[in-house]
Amino acid sequence: MPDKLSRTLFCPFGIFGKCYVVPTPEKSAEIARFEKWFGRIGTLTTLVVMGVYGAFYGFAVCALVVVVFVLKHRRWQSEMTVCDPDLVPRFGEIRPADWTRMGKVRLGSLLGICIVMLGGAAWLFVNGMILPGMAILLFSGIGIVAFGWKLLLVFKTPAPRDPSVQREG
Repeated sequence: MPDKLSRTLFCPFGIFGKCYVVPTPEKSAEIARFEKWFGRIGTLTTLVVMGVYGAFYGFAVCALVVVVFVLKHRRWQSEMTVCDPDLVPRFGEIRPADWTRMGKVRLGSLLGICIVMLGGAAWLFVNGMILPGMAILLFSGIGIVAFGWKLLLVFKTPAPRDPSVQREG
């Protein structure tokens, strides 16, 4: 995410933590590549372990994935300078995903997955699995709020105009 001076920022905890100035484009690419692949692999591993060995082991693997993320982010943070909080865009100023059709479909799909997870949490509660149900309820609730809010922003905010296209008239 760029700051108000167009520098690339690294915000490991999103809007809830400090943001750091990424020193080089190579470091930015490294961070993006790690978060993309490790996030996918960690999620897939968690789901497989949960399906094969049960919720307890799945949550243990999920906790391990989160610890690895935090340790990796701590290493990057130690190499970066903290960005001045006044230069960090606020939540409403952040470009809300893509204005393209695919961006809207992706956000809608993620919102749908979180709603399905909410149904899974209700099913777990009905079957007496309170702890896994509460954990999934928490995660799905956060996802519903986050993706729903982003989707709302995408539909409310007009798409940026391409400056290379000139109007006739």
